[in-house]
Amino acid sequence: MKKAIFFIEGLEHLRFVEPYMKSIINSDYEIEVVSFENFLLDDFKTILINKDQFNKFSLNLDADYLITTTPGVGNPYFQKSKILPKSQRPKYIYIFHSLVSPNEVYSNKSFIGFDYIFSPNEIISSQLKYLTKKSTKIFSEGYPLLTNQHYFQKKFDSHNQKILIAPSWGKFNLFKDGHMLTDLIENIGTEYEIYLRPHPMEDFDTGTKNNLNNVIFDFEKDLKNLAYFDFLITDWSGIGIEYSILTNRKTLYVNTIKKKRRKLSLAEKNLELVENKIRKSAGVEINSDNLSKIKSYLRADLNIYEDCYINKIKEPRFNTDKFESFFA
Repeated sequence: MKKAIFFIEGLEHLRFVEPYMKSIINSDYEIEVVSFENFLLDDFKTILINKDQFNKFSLNLDADYLITTTPGVGNPYFQKSKILPKSQRPKYIYIFHSLVSPNEVYSNKSFIGFDYIFSPNEIISSQLKYLTKKSTKIFSEGYPLLTNQHYFQKKFDSHNQKILIAPSWGKFNLFKDGHMLTDLIENIGTEYEIYLRPHPMEDFDTGTKNNLNNVIFDFEKDLKNLAYFDFLITDWSGIGIEYSILTNRKTLYVNTIKKKRRKLSLAEKNLELVENKIRKSAGVEINSDNLSKIKSYLRADLNIYEDCYINKIKEPRFNTDKFESFFA
C-alpha cells in the first residue's frame, strides 16, 4: 500500500494541515501523522517522536509523500531521505501556515527542497517563484482557515470590548520589550478586556506575566475563535491578516523592527510584500514610542468598507482538488 506521511511540529500547526488530511482519508493511501507533540486524532495513526530523533526519522523516510508546514526541507535540520533505492524516497509537499510573503521573513533555502507547494493565493504563488527550483510545482489552493466557520463564531459575550495582543516571534517582538508592553496595557486602561497571547514558539518570560495585572493570558497553541475579539494588536505577525479577513476590521500594528531572515535579491526588490502592504491597506500603524495614543485608535472606526487587496489575498476559496489528485 502507498503511504503519505504528515509531519506536524505541534498542535499550533494542526489546523492548517487537518483539512488536507481529511480530504484524502478515503484514498488508497496509508496515512500517518508524525509530530513532536502528543495529540489524538480519531481517524489517523499518530506517531510521537522526540526532536533528537528527527534527523534519523528524516534520513530513513520511506513513503510516497511527506506533507508538512515546516519549511527548510533539505537543510541540515530537516534532511531528505537517503534510503535506497531512490525510487522509494518521498516527494515533499509544503503547506502554508501563514499569509505573509515568503521572501523576507523565511530563512534562505526554506522552499528550494520541495517538489510541490500549496500556496494560499496567486500573490504568494508568484513570489515563491524566486525561491524554488524550476521543477517545483506551485498550486494556488486557498487558505483553509478562511473557510473554517469555527473562527467566525462569537461566544462568551461580555459588556466590555475585548482586545487580543498577539505578537510575532523573534528578538524584536512586542513582548521582548517589557516596558513597551506595560506601557501599551497601561494606556489601554481598564475599560477593555485584555487578552495576551505569546507566540507558541516564543519562550515567554513568566516574570513578565507576574508583573501584569488585569489581563488574561492565552497559552493555548490551537488559536480558536479569532473573530471573538473586537480589536487585535500585533507587530508583524501574520495573524493580523487573518483577523482583518475574518472580521472585516483593521488590525492595529505596532511599528517594531521587522523580523527579516533573508535579504531580497535584486529581482525581488520591487515585490509588494503582503505583510508590508496590509499595514497600509487594512491596518493602522502605531509608532512604538507613541503608545499613549492607543485609546484614540481604539475609539476610531476600524471597520473595513472596501479593500480590493484583501480580496486578492483571500482568493481563491480553499479547495483540495489538486491535492486530492495526487492520491486518486
